[in-house]
Amino acid sequence: MRQRSPNTTGAVAALVVAAAAVASPATTSAQTLGQALLKRIYVAGGFGAGFFTPSCDTGCVGDRLNANGVLLFVGWPVGRSVRVEFGAQRLQSTSDSTGATGGNHASGVSLGVAVYPTRNLFIRGGVSRLGLGAPDPSGAPIEGSGGPGLALGVGYDVFVARKFAITPYLSAFGGGLSKLQYSPGVATVPTSGSEMAFHGGVLFSYRPWPGKQR
Repeated sequence: MRQRSPNTTGAVAALVVAAAAVASPATTSAQTLGQALLKRIYVAGGFGAGFFTPSCDTGCVGDRLNANGVLLFVGWPVGRSVRVEFGAQRLQSTSDSTGATGGNHASGVSLGVAVYPTRNLFIRGGVSRLGLGAPDPSGAPIEGSGGPGLALGVGYDVFVARKFAITPYLSAFGGGLSKLQYSPGVATVPTSGSEMAFHGGVLFSYRPWPGKQR
């Protein structure tokens, strides 16, 4: 059997050591980043119920629509009492004001700030890009989008563990729709409108910050 020369064996060993040295800092950096995110990031998701009102210059139904809602927020603290966050909210209608069933929805994607006047109570505000799906009086589908609109909210974190909270909340978003298209037949006609949505429910929050604020 052919044996490797000492030079070849030494070169292989050097390559293995070099590869390990390169991989080790990368692994350590990834672990450090992950730990930093877990220590600081805020994540909350939840559900609730409420209503929204679509209003169009022409075409769509303007009744108040009862709806089920879902929310998701991801945030990052910029101080002991302030958090910058991204949010997404959607309300799916269950019936209109007369009790008729429907498939309408209202949505808002927002960028905002949450402020804690106390350790547990927060007030949220931001700007939102809006979306709307609804049938017009003839039943034809409508898809709308627009903004910027406003997104507002208030909640109270009730901690069930050191970093986890159950958060009752109230939320609202709305504004103008700059693009709304409906199809009463073959033609698609652009128009404009607005929407306002209100809902409340429960968020489940991972919130390691602020830990000791009074």
